Amino acid sequence: MKPGSFKNFSIILLIVLVLTSLVIYGVSRKKAGLSDQNSETPAENQTYMIFTTPDNKFSVAYPASWLGGEMVDVTKVVSEKTAEKYNLTIPFLVFGPNQINQVSVMIYSFDAQKTLPEIMEVQIKDLEENEGIKAKVLSQGVGDKEAIVEMSYETQKYNLRSKERVFLTESENGTIKGYWVSFMVLEDEWESYQDMAGYVIGSAKMDIQ
Repeated sequence: MKPGSFKNFSIILLIVLVLTSLVIYGVSRKKAGLSDQNSETPAENQTYMIFTTPDNKFSVAYPASWLGGEMVDVTKVVSEKTAEKYNLTIPFLVFGPNQINQVSVMIYSFDAQKTLPEIMEVQIKDLEENEGIKAKVLSQGVGDKEAIVEMSYETQKYNLRSKERVFLTESENGTIKGYWVSFMVLEDEWESYQDMAGYVIGSAKMDIQ
């Protein structure tokens, strides 16, 4: 991974952590069928590989030509406090040729007994004031245990567009465990990558024994 990649990813990860809270809160408050269209056919002239999490519960396709794939040291992109708060791991991350476009997989834990409106409001405010990041939900489909969203982000350096999917499971200690996959690219490249994003997000599968 190139030296600047972790800096870029740390900002994007902060965005996703806030969005994760938004989606979890939405899942706990709304019960509806997913209203999203994903491609089941890969784009022509594009080869994909499959990543499976170490616990064999989650898998997703990703472009074979994108580089990376290694487990990310979370403490290099967020503080130890944040990593511990969410019990966050990043088992998979690949970058496209420009080292900005990316597919990432994150696993986190969240206290199912707490509500988040006030916390989310503070987080979003901090992101805008301290990082100069503005997030906008373009479309969303929320179910009991699954959510799919399309987002746009404005940062100090980039305008980004993403398609993201989260699966939620109940863990043994009374927390919600989330498996999150994000396909994120520069906004002005979205049209070129839209079909790929649909295929990658549509390929994500959760296998709960």
